[in-house]
Amino acid sequence: MNQKEIKAMKAQIVEASALNVGYYETVIPALIEKIDPDTFFKLMGRESGEWLLEAAKSQNRAEFQNILVSEAVKWMSYSDFKSIAHYFFNYRQSQEEILVKPLEVTASFFQTLQSRSDEVFYSKGEAMESEPFEITFETVKAKVLEDLVKAQSDFKQKMLEQSPTEIFDQASKILYVSDALFELEHFVEEFTEEDYEEGIYSYDQQLSALIDCYISNPSVNGSELFLTAAESAWHFVDGNYEVGSDDKNFFMAHYVANTFEFSTYLEAQNSKGRETTEQRATDKKSPTL
Repeated sequence: MNQKEIKAMKAQIVEASALNVGYYETVIPALIEKIDPDTFFKLMGRESGEWLLEAAKSQNRAEFQNILVSEAVKWMSYSDFKSIAHYFFNYRQSQEEILVKPLEVTASFFQTLQSRSDEVFYSKGEAMESEPFEITFETVKAKVLEDLVKAQSDFKQKMLEQSPTEIFDQASKILYVSDALFELEHFVEEFTEEDYEEGIYSYDQQLSALIDCYISNPSVNGSELFLTAAESAWHFVDGNYEVGSDDKNFFMAHYVANTFEFSTYLEAQNSKGRETTEQRATDKKSPTL
């Protein structure tokens, strides 16, 4: 099929839905492996998460998979879609495709490549390794964000190992964990050094304690702990969980804080918050000269 035909096929799936076009179920792991983490969390989060959650709760597997495949195709680039187009019923193989079998890039191959990326792509040179790591608010915040991105990537890799049936059975958990990690990343992105210094509000104190925890434990495996926190939270979440809920303070206080065990850091932040509040009150009372 030429470029025009493949683009028309993609548009047809988005407009009429994957179910109406027809597809092989094996497209699901192929789709998940193809899309990047940001697209994956848009798909499983606010963009279409509510529809997926509703289909999962009503045990409508056909509808769940239809939404998942249709929305994933909508977000894919032409080049990515072209690589999975053969999973749809209206795809016509060329003579060359029939005669030549392409290299199969499996999840296992991807994980191996990812683990050796520094060696393969020379992304970590000696000069970089020899540079001292300066501990500042921005560098620590960058490390927290890096670990959050890795936690999302690791979670996506877990999904690659699941069958379509397992993805459907665990849909509610997948949506919750995806949404929690995706939202927390954006909460940290918005957290400023001024918020860290003042620590007036409870949520600021929670994030400040997280920053302090990283400063005191530079070798902390944050990606693993973030994933553990999100998965632990799922076991206690109310059955009426809504995708995209903005209760960041509750999540930080009850799951992230407990998982990272930073109660000591939190005590220091609470004291700092009280001092800032008292200082502001004093400044207001002071006469203007």
